Amino acid sequence: MTLQQYPKTLYLDGEGRLSLPDSVRQELGLVEGDRFILTVSETGVIQLTSLRQQVHSLRGILKNLTPEKSVVDELIQERKNYV
Repeated sequence: MTLQQYPKTLYLDGEGRLSLPDSVRQELGLVEGDRFILTVSETGVIQLTSLRQQVHSLRGILKNLTPEKSVVDELIQERKNYV
């Protein structure tokens, strides 16, 4: 089964919970306890993003933006100059 076979109908229970089909959880590698980011657009479109996947996709994004010289090394050097 692929995610392209969706949309599927979900039902909201009396406690306000939605259940994702097993096939979706398996395909996305979701496990009990996973957390999500909920976004609602002005038109009412609801989007759930796996927090784990979001963090994973952002890992290293700032790596190339940091200077070659360590900020910590600079701070240590500045402290030595004040002594």
